[in-house]
Amino acid sequence: MNDRKKLAFVFSSSILVVLIMSLIEGVFQPGYLIKSLCKVVLMLGSIVFYSFHTRKKVRDVIHLALRLPNRKLVFFVLGVYLFILAVYFIFKSHIDLSSIKESLLVKEHLSKANYLLIFGYIAFVNSFLEEIFFRGFISGVFKETKKAKLGYLYSALLFALYHIGIVSHWFHWWIYLLCILGLVVAGGFLQWITEKNDNILASYLTHAAANLAINTIGILMMA
Repeated sequence: MNDRKKLAFVFSSSILVVLIMSLIEGVFQPGYLIKSLCKVVLMLGSIVFYSFHTRKKVRDVIHLALRLPNRKLVFFVLGVYLFILAVYFIFKSHIDLSSIKESLLVKEHLSKANYLLIFGYIAFVNSFLEEIFFRGFISGVFKETKKAKLGYLYSALLFALYHIGIVSHWFHWWIYLLCILGLVVAGGFLQWITEKNDNILASYLTHAAANLAINTIGILMMA
């Protein structure tokens, strides 16, 4: 597979994944288990398909190096967790908490019996899936074809578009706009962490910490 075909594949497959997941999220609205299975099949399927046709190991495609994080990264990840909690307590008066809780209970079929399991999945499994897809696979292919900067921008924008529908009805409009900008910045930030550590594991731990902080807020609302 030449560079042109690689870029065509990663562009078309990533757009298709985001469009299908947007339809599932906004139109079909199945339970969280079905939605998660669809996401796993679509994202992992794209990566495995690319791996097969380029004859590269999946670990190389997603740029995963199996080594322990250093102390600086551990403290940084902890800081991300605490920072998000602090932002929540500062801006919570501008967030429609009742709407978020209703969305979690009805749309995601969340209950007090299953919310810890779902929140655990979001923090540790879902964040890994998104990192290997957006930062490992998409940005990695662009980098491999000597178009790294374009790949960083594209993956960050796609990362934001993928998440917009999930949070669109939770906030006042101006916070919603900040969320869009924040998601683009977050995508670029996670990419920077990946490049700095030369390992997708670094952005995964950071993403997991962010999701864990959001889930902590969810647990406070569910209590």
